[in-house]
Amino acid sequence: MTHSLGRFLRHSSHYSIGEILILLSTLVSFPVTTRIFAVHEYGLMNLISNALLVLVACAKCGLQNSVVRYYDEYAEHKQPHSVQTFISSLLLGGLAAAAAFTALWIVATTSFSEFWFGESVLPSLLLLSSGLIFLRAGESLLLAFLRAEQQTILFNGYRVIAKYVTLAAILGTLFFIARTLSGFYSAQLFAMSLAFSTLLALRLRKTPLHWRDFSATVFWQALVYGFPLIGFEFFSMLLAYIDRYLIHFFLDATAVGLYSASYNLADYLKDIVVLPFASAIMPVYMQTWAKKGKEETRKFLQSALRTYALFAAPLIFGCAAVGNNFIRVVASEKFVAGSAIIPWTIVGLMINGALPILAASHYIQKKTRRLVGILTGAMLVNLLANWLLIPRLEILGAAIAKLVSYLFMAVVVTLYTKRFLGLQVPWVAVGKYLTAGALMYLAVASVHISTPLVDLMAETAVGAIVYFAVVVTIDAVFRENLKTYVRRRLELLRRG
Repeated sequence: MTHSLGRFLRHSSHYSIGEILILLSTLVSFPVTTRIFAVHEYGLMNLISNALLVLVACAKCGLQNSVVRYYDEYAEHKQPHSVQTFISSLLLGGLAAAAAFTALWIVATTSFSEFWFGESVLPSLLLLSSGLIFLRAGESLLLAFLRAEQQTILFNGYRVIAKYVTLAAILGTLFFIARTLSGFYSAQLFAMSLAFSTLLALRLRKTPLHWRDFSATVFWQALVYGFPLIGFEFFSMLLAYIDRYLIHFFLDATAVGLYSASYNLADYLKDIVVLPFASAIMPVYMQTWAKKGKEETRKFLQSALRTYALFAAPLIFGCAAVGNNFIRVVASEKFVAGSAIIPWTIVGLMINGALPILAASHYIQKKTRRLVGILTGAMLVNLLANWLLIPRLEILGAAIAKLVSYLFMAVVVTLYTKRFLGLQVPWVAVGKYLTAGALMYLAVASVHISTPLVDLMAETAVGAIVYFAVVVTIDAVFRENLKTYVRRRLELLRRG
């Protein structure tokens, strides 16, 4: 195991702990919202929440990517300005840009309220939730500095605490004040204001901000790199969420609710694997590229891709096996009709989750415009596929369209990275993990004990045991890495 891979896995483990804790909070809020709100209301909630995600992507101006890209260069004095100037310029400029974008959205919301999907309640909810645009954009920028500094424990500690504060505010509001969508977004606004203020105070204590440290040159450099990634993140969000609006156009808000419940559940489970990798990998391979060059970067990316496949395979087959039961237990019986999309959805999500690895050459070469072009192509594929499939297959058509578009994007970015870095997909290892996943699926599908909850717990346990046993048996690299890990743990225990 290389030093870079070991550091990456260590940071990923920190992120994984955070994601598991966040998932636990989500598994509390998810069944509450799906039970309190009607399917139609849950559909409207997702239309609003997804619109906010797209707007936040624009408000961030791509600066969070610039932080990760350039921080090491300023910290190691490879740029003419100091790291203090870099931090002050990006924070002051970024927060000002987010505030301006939020103000523009408020004006647009109040000026064009008659166009919001024919749903009379949407304009007031969009106006109420508009403050979240600034708060989330600012939070993303502050968290990007923690990522760049590789302060994984503080990064995850903040995210977990902020998530549970938000959860407490939402539950308190829904149970004791108002069981409405207005109450839901008011609680988020309160909790996010508190969390953002705390994170900003921590940053100011470490790095006081002064306008005299602001450099237009530094901010412009970051904006030139990050601004095209607005397009990337904007189109990423459109690719991820435009299917909800097309479902609403072709069908109705109830169909959006059914689709969103199953999609969101798959997305929450995906985050356990994808977010730790995505959060940890870019700082590590950028540092490896800067210090060790092309060959070491290629080796690291191939090892990371193999590790990603190791965790992605059981999640794909596990969701396919237990998806129906999981929806019944977590969301309630009224959402089970949407569970047919879960196998298609989780495959697409896991393919898309590998993009931080597969698209590494684009970030290293600063080819952000090319990424936007590829993503635009994927979104056009998605739009066309949705337009053709939703009228015929309803919500299942949207899930298939998403899978096709994510696969298209993954193939294209991989071809570029292969050309630049010589990246080779470890197909033999991937085949082993898919085989183990398929055997796990067969084992899980045979589990039938009693109630849905008992069945779900038994299915999860059986699946984990079978997958681990098969991988240990057929994958020599995994066995060797496992032995190394156990040996090091034992040595640490003996020293302790």
